[in-house]
Amino acid sequence: MSKHFYAILFALIGLLIVSFLSTSSGERVQITDAIIGMGVGCFIGYFIAGLIKSKGMILQQEFQKLGDLRGLRLNDITQKVGPYQEFGNCYIQDLKEWGKQYTWRQNGYTITLLFGADELCIGITHESANFN
Repeated sequence: MSKHFYAILFALIGLLIVSFLSTSSGERVQITDAIIGMGVGCFIGYFIAGLIKSKGMILQQEFQKLGDLRGLRLNDITQKVGPYQEFGNCYIQDLKEWGKQYTWRQNGYTITLLFGADELCIGITHESANFN
């Protein structure tokens, strides 16, 4: 979900809270109160969206710190970036051998690495980042 979705959602929640508080005390909702409620809600929405996407950005930065991944062992990578979420066997046509693919995924960032039969990283097969 986009950061704007969270902002709109929390702005509406802020408006609902202001409306509830006003009507429960027997008052009519004032326009300034409604604007303040929506503004605070909008701010909270953007803040939460930032927290959510930061996990993916941190994972991406950890992979960037490793530099060239070719030749690294899976254990070396997981010690630096944490555990992978998915893995699977695959046939590597160029090397005519079986290998494995490991995927790390975190809030807007995904990277899949290919490992040969010698358990050394051959390279990145897929990487995407969407932090909108």
